[in-house]
Amino acid sequence: MPEEILAALGPVGDKGHSIDECMDNFRTVFKYSVNTMNPYFWDKLWAGSDPIGQVAEFIVTVLNTAVHVYHVAPVFTIMEREIMKIFAAKFGFDPETADGVINPGGTLSNIMAVLVARNEHFPHVRTEGW
Repeated sequence: MPEEILAALGPVGDKGHSIDECMDNFRTVFKYSVNTMNPYFWDKLWAGSDPIGQVAEFIVTVLNTAVHVYHVAPVFTIMEREIMKIFAAKFGFDPETADGVINPGGTLSNIMAVLVARNEHFPHVRTEGW
């Protein structure tokens, strides 16, 4: 229950914590959180995490970058380009001329799909507006 979690975490303040206090808080967070690594966890729009995904997420978090331009994320930009070639080949397109992006989730994928459809059916909107 929320009261039990609040009692376990203690009061939220604006002072710093020691490493040991942080470790205690981390253990409390793990204790009261859902174990998404359980093979029976299938909820919302994702399944449980796995060790490889966790390490990959750690690397991305530590680098704290984005893949919007090459000079900010050269490795991830190249990886995205190569993955798009694989996807293109799987769907029957020429991997050397096809283009695309990898989206972080369903919401952005849906937004991009609407924009692509709009640009296909109403090309003037991009330059002239509605």
